[in-house]
Amino acid sequence: MYYATAVPLGEAVPESIRAIRERLGLASTSSARSVKKLHSSGWLTLASESAGLKFYCLGPQAHPSAAVSSEAQPEGAMASAHHLPPPARD
Repeated sequence: MYYATAVPLGEAVPESIRAIRERLGLASTSSARSVKKLHSSGWLTLASESAGLKFYCLGPQAHPSAAVSSEAQPEGAMASAHHLPPPARD
């Protein structure tokens, strides 16, 4: 499994959901519904909230190690790609 992230794993994405939605060309209702589902199922974790804007980072369901950031992203990098082994199945 691979993740492409705009920030190091475990750090919050510093963009609003609206800005991401507009950049990707998604409808507001489907993006809001998707974020709620991802958050409620543990794929996203609320990192902070300010003036009604919510900022998220990867949650424990994405991968347990995603919640800890230990690597710096190079200056000017657009994204980082990480290989994460799939979680062990019970």
